[in-house]
Formats: sequence, structure tokens, C-alpha cells
Amino acid sequence: MAKVKKAALTGKRQQIAHSNKMMFLWVAGASVVVAFALVASIFLIKQMVFQTKIIAAKAETNNTLQSNIDVAPELKKEVEKLIANPNLTDARAKADQNNLSVIFDALPYVADDIGFGSSLQSVLLSGLGTPENITINSLSSSTAEEGEEIAGVAVPEGAQELAFSFTITGSDKDIQEILKRFDRSIRPIQIDSLSLQAGEGGKVTASIQARTFYQPAKTLELTNKTVEP
Repeated sequence: MAKVKKAALTGKRQQIAHSNKMMFLWVAGASVVVAFALVASIFLIKQMVFQTKIIAAKAETNNTLQSNIDVAPELKKEVEKLIANPNLTDARAKADQNNLSVIFDALPYVADDIGFGSSLQSVLLSGLGTPENITINSLSSSTAEEGEEIAGVAVPEGAQELAFSFTITGSDKDIQEILKRFDRSIRPIQIDSLSLQAGEGGKVTASIQARTFYQPAKTLELTNKTVEP
């Protein structure tokens, strides 16, 4: 009887050990499955967030392109109006010029100190006094103050100043003509100071400090944007 009981107990212990082993394997397997599912879920969530960022970036780009497409017809109409504007036609320096060139002449996109100095001497001061009595003292550029107005017209945001000074000797009519030419110039010119000194033979020497403006060019370029996960 003792041997039978001992054999029975041994069989139960083996069953219990086997059950424990199977339970351990099931728990280990379930843990692996849960861990894998958790890692997969985190990966999928990150991918969803990443794809959402990509979709948002594409939507933003699409909205920008669509906005540009929507305003293009109106922009084209405005350009056509400028091309046909009779006032711009009358202000052209040459008959074969495009009306739009008048706008660039009035507010160029580069300082062009040398070009403006040449234009000042050969156009605005041409025929006044004598060449040897015209001296352009300086030309220098700086940033214009925001909100400033020239002849009642606000200076465009981001406009740059081109300050200059010169002296000229001539008759009083020559000095008056200078002021008239500056006033009629398509390029805005602000006279900051004017001093007059009487000379011999009824001549007058005028020292003028003034400034004009230019608007730096705007650039349009397509760029690639990297969306990080």
C-alpha cells in the first residue's frame, strides 16, 4: 500500500510540475505577445502622427498654391492697367519703353549709387549753371524710417534711403528750376536742407542735401521642407 501511495503522490507532483511549466510558458508567451502588441501600437501611433504632419504640410502648401492661383487673374488685370496707364506712358523717358519700366525707374530695386549720380548730373541738373559749377559731394544709402511720408505719400515698408548732397552755382532761375525738376521727377526726392549764398555777377551758390529711395527686390523661390517624425 505504501508503494502505491508513493507512486500516486509522485504522479500528482509530476502533473503539478507539468501544469506549472505550462502555466509559465503560457504567461511568458502572453507577455511576449503583449509586449509585441504594445511596441506595434506605439509604432503605429507614431506613424499616424507623422502621416498627420505630412498631410497638414501638404494641405498648407496646397492652400498657398490655390491662393496664388486665385489672385493671379486680379494681379494680371492690375498689371495690364499699369501697362495701359496714360500717365505712365507720358512719364516714359523713351518712346519704346514699357510703362512698367517707369515704375522701376521711380522706385528701383537696387541702390545704384553711380547710376543715380550720373542721372542726377546728366538729367536733373542738365543745362543748369555750367558743368564746372556742379559738384556732387556724396551719395550714401541707409534704411528709411517706417511710416515716413514723402510729399504726402507713405514710404513703402522696407524701403532704403539713398542720401546725396551737391552744390551748384547759377542764376536764381536755375535754382528754382532745380526745385521744379525735383518736384516733377518720377523718382521721389526729399530735400532735407537748402542753403543759398550770393556770389559775384548775380550768381547764387546752392548747397542741397536730399535723399531718394529704392525698394529691395522680393524673391520667390520653391523650397523643400523636411517633416520630421
